[in-house]
Amino acid sequence: MLWARKHIGTEIDEPHWKYAEGTTFQSLGDVNNSDEMFGLALDAFRAAKSLVPDIHILWPIPGYMAEAHFSRKEYREALENNLKCRELKSGIVGAGRAPLEEQGYLTEYWNSYLLDAYCYEELGDLEAMVTSYQAVMKSDFFWDESRSSDMHVVAAGRLFDFWNGAEDYAPILEMMRAWRQAEDVTNDIKYWLLKMGSSKDFHSHVCSAAMRMGQYQEIIDMYRHVLEQLPDAPEDDNFNNLYHYYASVLYNASPNQEDHDAAIECWKDLLSTLRSREGSTGSVDLNALPAIIQKNLCKALMNEAISETSGHPSEQAAKYTGQLKAIVTEDEYSLPQLINTPQDPRIALARLLTM
Repeated sequence: MLWARKHIGTEIDEPHWKYAEGTTFQSLGDVNNSDEMFGLALDAFRAAKSLVPDIHILWPIPGYMAEAHFSRKEYREALENNLKCRELKSGIVGAGRAPLEEQGYLTEYWNSYLLDAYCYEELGDLEAMVTSYQAVMKSDFFWDESRSSDMHVVAAGRLFDFWNGAEDYAPILEMMRAWRQAEDVTNDIKYWLLKMGSSKDFHSHVCSAAMRMGQYQEIIDMYRHVLEQLPDAPEDDNFNNLYHYYASVLYNASPNQEDHDAAIECWKDLLSTLRSREGSTGSVDLNALPAIIQKNLCKALMNEAISETSGHPSEQAAKYTGQLKAIVTEDEYSLPQLINTPQDPRIALARLLTM
């Protein structure tokens, strides 16, 4: 920074140089996880603040300082700067600033609530943490699809993680019901299930809540309600992801055999659709949806076949065993993920065929 100031012909004033120093030290702190760099960033930001008559001129400073304090585990100081960031709103939003600058500030404004939640979690104030996450989730700022920020998705994921980890399942169901009853399509159950489409943990937490609270049918109906509003098209990733999670809820949350069978048929149908779309590539992406579905399908068939065979052989057991045998002998997707694991389908098949 000193070299640049000396050798480059710029006329940047002192406050903005200090601000630039601060952002540079902040970046170095992020890269190296260095308390020293974060400390230098804070010094530079304080110096910049002292040199301007109005902090609105350099409005990003409180947000940067909050992040630096958080990185140094100075959570109270981070909370104080987050509040200062939000207090600037009236002087920026609707005050004649350029649209991009307003949007940049509002992104930082809502990010301060997300950082608040992290601070409160570290401080053990879990009620305040939940309130901060919910503030982000309820903001209409993120409903505009032209904006790239998904902070509200992060907030929802973290909040459901917390409730599930605490085995506090009632709030998960209450949130799902609130979305189901919402009249605004930008904040209803369809919006959220699709937004959380790539979050395996989120859907797993919903499934756990449905199972533990005995409300599996209500949750199944919510997923089905959303699926009925989507086009059943092979190229629609939203439909495919949600159809997969719907099958997961059917199989894992419900105790009913008919739901288990329906889940197996869903996975088989979806797998066939996806493979028809993708064709044969000669390689298997173990993180792709077809491989994940196949893993779930193998485990489900093993569980059902073993359950049916535990008393005495039956036609149902033979049906599941036959499907599992077809997967083991003909399918390239199952073995790479499950080989030499407790769910290796070859081991289960050998056991079933010798019973």
